[in-house]
Amino acid sequence: TTLQPLLKEFELEYIKVGLKKIYKRLRQCYAFEFRGKKFLCTHGGLPLVPKLALVSAREMIKGVGRYETEIGEIYSENYKKGLCQDFIQVHGHRGINDGEYSYCLEGRVEFGGELKVLTIHNDGNIEKYGIKNDVYNRGLSIPTTNSHEKIEKFQTQNDLINEMIANSFITVKECDYNLISLNFNRDAFNRKKWNDLTIKARGLFVDRNSGEVKIRSYNKFFNYGERNINLGYLKKYATYPIKVFKKYNGFLGLASIINGNIVLATKSTTNGTYKDIFQSIWDKVEDNVKKLLKQTMMENNCTVVFEVVSPEYDPHIIKYDKEHLYLLDFIENKLDIDTHNIDLEFSENLMKKVEFSSTILTKKELITKLENYDELYHFLDEKAKSLEEFEGYVLCDNSGLMFKFKLPYYNFWKERRRWLERYRSALSKGKKVEVTKKDEHRHFKKFLLKLGKDKLEGLSIIDVRELYEKEN
Repeated sequence: TTLQPLLKEFELEYIKVGLKKIYKRLRQCYAFEFRGKKFLCTHGGLPLVPKLALVSAREMIKGVGRYETEIGEIYSENYKKGLCQDFIQVHGHRGINDGEYSYCLEGRVEFGGELKVLTIHNDGNIEKYGIKNDVYNRGLSIPTTNSHEKIEKFQTQNDLINEMIANSFITVKECDYNLISLNFNRDAFNRKKWNDLTIKARGLFVDRNSGEVKIRSYNKFFNYGERNINLGYLKKYATYPIKVFKKYNGFLGLASIINGNIVLATKSTTNGTYKDIFQSIWDKVEDNVKKLLKQTMMENNCTVVFEVVSPEYDPHIIKYDKEHLYLLDFIENKLDIDTHNIDLEFSENLMKKVEFSSTILTKKELITKLENYDELYHFLDEKAKSLEEFEGYVLCDNSGLMFKFKLPYYNFWKERRRWLERYRSALSKGKKVEVTKKDEHRHFKKFLLKLGKDKLEGLSIIDVRELYEKEN
């Protein structure tokens, strides 16, 4: 909660250097004795105290059990059994009850709660009190692993959907047309909490009451090098042929039929800015093409998946000259696809059946087919050194296993986009910015500073790249 005030005064890299000096001095626990009593301080709280050398740093920091586990009561019971080496415990992390020999100092101070204070007096008495915090960011949301509120609000008639709703790594959002959307959240992404539920929660829209799937995208699939998508796994499990498609640099668009009408959605909502961008391009698609797609969706109870490209309103990293929709796949509106990421046979049959000509909507481009592991190996090896200037490829094996391969050009400019955003933000707030790190982006960073605050305002990474390449 102190980060935001620091960012108003200093550039992020400067803050990182200062924080590094602090956290290098931090320890996972602190044990001390005062007035004849022994105390052990950790962040997460322990259930007992064996030899401290045998307790992992993770247990001391993250704690043992679930967030809501009453660790204070457990510790106090173990203290009475002689399992705590006579240490009185002090911890934070989880807002639970104190035990007779365990004190919790978590008071949600950052959400307007209390700063908890523990005072050990000279006579050995221990006093705990709280200082109310009235100055805090009221836009922060209180994290919770309590699924009861979500279930009570969003419960459907489908047990599996209810299980997904209750999952702490899945965000549920109310939408139009009596729908709710389910998508894995940032915590799931950052902590790589992938399982049978979270991989389904990507562009998934179900009926608010029945839980019936009305719109859906692919099961989550990964970049080459993420999760288990590596050469060893592919050599053992990939089935051939593997089809290689060009990957487009836009955002996800979904179309399905609800109550006889075409409904458009983005990954998590049926309204908002990105849906409006999608809608504006969709409205320009020829009527006969839209009629054909509507008929296909109705007859097969499926969602059409698009990549939406809008260089005017949503520029990414790869430059496009005009807005466009790319038809990627057809996905049946059911929860279980029965394969990895897509029912390949279902989609391919409809892709072949749906023939049309359009100036603004085209099918995804098939680049090549790989017939065996050697061809796959050489393809990936070659593309890792490629100078091609687009995002990359989507590979799909014969069983519906999909993965992405990002080209070096895209990864390089994605990193530079991060630097553009950092410097633009810092300069707009009047912070002092210096280029200190000697890396492959050093010259580019100096170019950003040369452009200055006013010129950087409103420029996309594509605009900046063109200026940079023109000067160099």
